[in-house]
Amino acid sequence: MTNHERIQQALDRRLNALHVSENTSSLVFLSPRRKTHPFRKVVALAVAAAFTFVFSVSVLAASFPPLQRLFEKAGIQLSSLMQPVELSCVSEGIEMQVLAAVNDDERVTVYLALRDQEGSRINEKTVLSNLQIAGTLGPCDVAMVDFDPSTGIAIYRLSGYGIDELDGKPITVEVKTLLNEMENVHRQNTGYPLGELSNLEYALQEGININGSSVVYTSDGRSPFGDVTPPVLEKSELPEGWNPNLPWGTITAVGFVENSVHVQVKISELGRYARADLYLLDSNGQELNTGSGTLEFGQQYSELNADYSEYIEYILPVPAGQSLDDFSLYFDALSYGSAVRGNWHVTFTLDSVYKQASFPCDITFDSVHYTEVTLSPLGISIHGEGLQANGETPTVQAYDENGQEIEFYVSSTIFSFEDDGTSTLTVQHDFRIPVLPENVSKLLINGEEISLS
Repeated sequence: MTNHERIQQALDRRLNALHVSENTSSLVFLSPRRKTHPFRKVVALAVAAAFTFVFSVSVLAASFPPLQRLFEKAGIQLSSLMQPVELSCVSEGIEMQVLAAVNDDERVTVYLALRDQEGSRINEKTVLSNLQIAGTLGPCDVAMVDFDPSTGIAIYRLSGYGIDELDGKPITVEVKTLLNEMENVHRQNTGYPLGELSNLEYALQEGININGSSVVYTSDGRSPFGDVTPPVLEKSELPEGWNPNLPWGTITAVGFVENSVHVQVKISELGRYARADLYLLDSNGQELNTGSGTLEFGQQYSELNADYSEYIEYILPVPAGQSLDDFSLYFDALSYGSAVRGNWHVTFTLDSVYKQASFPCDITFDSVHYTEVTLSPLGISIHGEGLQANGETPTVQAYDENGQEIEFYVSSTIFSFEDDGTSTLTVQHDFRIPVLPENVSKLLINGEEISLS
């Protein structure tokens, strides 16, 4: 039996799942969240709509190989949660196809495929950057689900959040940059002679505008700089023995200022997309607990929802009274050697295949009164009013129809402060692998069973 025949047979017998490993299925899905609909009515509507859904998916899977491969990875019970999209665009000779989407009215997960029509610029290590799901809040998460070397097609999962209800809302999937030739370096000794910085003359810039900053706190939870913004070096020649080249840019100044090592880097064009860090190790190879910081300045560049600065200055405090010769400068860097910049975008309207269910509860925990539970194939949320006294949340346990506990992938807490002075709190638990709502047989919050009828 061919792959197409297998997926066709599984689609026609909607309740017979393709058997895939938990690891494979969890790669395909990352779990969303909540909204309100009567549970029993939802199940009836979903079953009534199943025949139309299965028919449309069967046609798409037959004519659209990446969608068929996605369904093979997910399994039919999980792929039955997806809204087929089948829309594509081409930019810079690379085709982007939006395959399918899943939403639960607050979060959306989109699956897309990329194929190079002109060469081999798409591979198992190609990374998407400068991307968004327009119509949702802020940046989105992205991960590669699958790469088929026989076709050169890569499938990605994008996940975003919404403030307003997402169901029935038009969204646009946008990608601007594809990155290749990834290099991941960990604990690389620069070999720079730090001792030379002790007597090195330096100049400081005045009236500089800081675009952004970050602070790593000391082991006792304090900023190493107090309430003062550290100074920024003027560009200068490097001392002997200092190679200016780093994987993400060029060193333009160094100095020892106010008992801190300063290293200023002009970020390269590809370095914008790198994740990099400079830090000090002592003679025993241990990282310091003195904290650190960065300052970003110079010209700014904006691409979709990402901002980049021309320069970054690393500021690395040294324990008082110790010689710079006792330390070595190291870096970690995840960088890229090439990029394809284009304009890939597809717009479509979201449609939930399965709606969410809402159930009442009456639980008070850590000064918060929880009154509602929402359940979707992608997770469970509990909603309450009040402020946490100790930052604790109730325990949530869910069981399937076989009595097995359902595993959660991640949990999060969202606060909202209303105009009338009240505060609301939502605790969200995402399933590791989506679960059909009717297959959740029991739900416990702090050991108390919640009625699902």
